Amino acid sequence: MHPLIEINLSEEFERLRKKNMPRKQVPAALGIAIAVTIASLAVFYTFVYIQTGELSRTKSQLSALSKPLSDAIAYQARYDSLRTRASALDSWHAARTVWAARWLQLARLTPEFVYLTEVLVTPVDAQANSQRLLLRGKAFGTAGESDVLRFVDNLKRAPQFTSCFNSVTLAAVTSEGSEKVFTLELQRSAAAP
Repeated sequence: MHPLIEINLSEEFERLRKKNMPRKQVPAALGIAIAVTIASLAVFYTFVYIQTGELSRTKSQLSALSKPLSDAIAYQARYDSLRTRASALDSWHAARTVWAARWLQLARLTPEFVYLTEVLVTPVDAQANSQRLLLRGKAFGTAGESDVLRFVDNLKRAPQFTSCFNSVTLAAVTSEGSEKVFTLELQRSAAAP
């Protein structure tokens, strides 16, 4: 014999049956929350994976650039050092007196009957920015004194001498027989360009 199926149609039984029935809304909300968490973790993991790849590429590029960067820094330091040295050499060259061209010009400026017996150049005094050129010579003939004055005038107008000596002075003129003995002093002082 078969057991009979119990059927109770009372409202009280239906209410108790619904009360004891498992709730379906709570597990569904929990499932949705878990799914959202898993999706968020997946997105976060993908983001971290992409950023890790980008970081490793950046590190490899940085390590590839470190050698050229160190070379560039070394070259720049070498360039600065050489530029400083070149600047010092240029300053020194601009401040010094180049004598070869001045000796030729001195020979051209000397009148025909004037000859130099002594040329004395004092060393440059760097602290005072001064230098002196002493010229001693003799002039022959009746126009000896005018030749000496013309020689002084030529020196005062010659750019090769006025550019480095700011004063040209006829220090002494004496007579020795028919000759005029003279001393010229060209001086560069701190006021000279």
